[in-house]
Amino acid sequence: MMEITHDMIARRAYEIWLTDGGGTPEDNWHRAEEELLAEAGLGLGSDDTGEGSAVDAG
Repeated sequence: MMEITHDMIARRAYEIWLTDGGGTPEDNWHRAEEELLAEAGLGLGSDDTGEGSAVDAG
């Protein structure tokens, strides 16, 4: 299983910001996290309560 790190999300959020020309940091972060989780086959389901995370903060 692929481990999604804080740095990976930050890089993707920055790429989204550059490509889309802005957006809020929170929206870019959530979009980046969702894209990376989907690529890893760990997409968030509709039953997700938001508790816990597949992301390593370190």
